[in-house]
Order: sequence, then structure tokens, then C-alpha cells
Amino acid sequence: MQIVFMKKKQLKQIHDKDEEEQDDNDEKEDIAVNKIESWHFVAHVHGKDIEISAGDATQRVKWLGHVAISRWDDDGRQGWKRLGIPIAVKMKDRNGSSIDLSASLRDVLQDGDRVFVETSLAPNETS
Repeated sequence: MQIVFMKKKQLKQIHDKDEEEQDDNDEKEDIAVNKIESWHFVAHVHGKDIEISAGDATQRVKWLGHVAISRWDDDGRQGWKRLGIPIAVKMKDRNGSSIDLSASLRDVLQDGDRVFVETSLAPNETS
């Protein structure tokens, strides 16, 4: 067993160095947190383009349709009262192919994609 004696100044330097290293580690963790995936989509619903952030895009396509319908109502976020539910989500344009509503967003879309949401009701059917 070896006993080491140090002066207070030496101990303070070691302590300060440990704190600097901890600060560096904290900074690296902050950077990692900032690099978390955040996918975004634009959903077109009855004449409106709605930007939707989907985090890591593990939600289902049907979720994207529901969020778009909800946000179609600018005031109360209750678009479903006038538009019902999503019956189809399509790519590119209204004539595009339908996307499987039960598929994961990240499996069938790319970050930044634009989709068209078809609803079970037209806005004028419930006015």
C-alpha cells in the first residue's frame, strides 16, 4: 500500500481538471440530443397544406392522416368533426398510389415527402 501526500493546490488542479472533463462530456451529450431524428411531412387536405413533424417517423400512415385532418381546422384543431376519418393517403398527387394506412411512416415515405389525404366526409357535407 502506498500513501501519497499532495498539497491543496495539487488537489485543486486535479479537481478542476475532472470538472473540465465532465463539462466536455456534458457538451457531447447535449450535441447528441440535438441530433435526434425529426421527420417532417406536408399533408394536403381539402385545399390546405399542413406541415407535420413526426419525430422518428415510427407512427402509422393512418396517424399522419388523422393529424392532418385534425389540424385542417385552424381554430379548434377538430377537423375530424367536418372531415371524418382518413380513408386514403396518397403520394405526389390525387392520382398517385395509395399508401398502406397501417404501414410505418419511415418504411413507406421519406423525410420531407408531400402526401394527399382523402377523408370520409367533404367539408360541405357537415356545414
